Amino acid sequence: MTDARRVVAAVVAAASIAFLLLHLAPGDPITAMADMARIPPNLRSAWRAEHGFDQPLLVQYGRWMAHMATLDFGFA
Repeated sequence: MTDARRVVAAVVAAASIAFLLLHLAPGDPITAMADMARIPPNLRSAWRAEHGFDQPLLVQYGRWMAHMATLDFGFA
């Protein structure tokens, strides 16, 4: 295995571990960014759907890796 392949494999492994650790944490980013007691449930559901948190984990992983491959790390 060439050095470049090892680097790519290490980056993919690290990204996969980071993704899994983020999903093992309780809650989701929608819950973390807003006071859920004041936000109606239908709006929370709409936000989760808009950001893809209602999708299966494998779909979320694929989208996340595609964004990482294009260096799209989200918004600040």
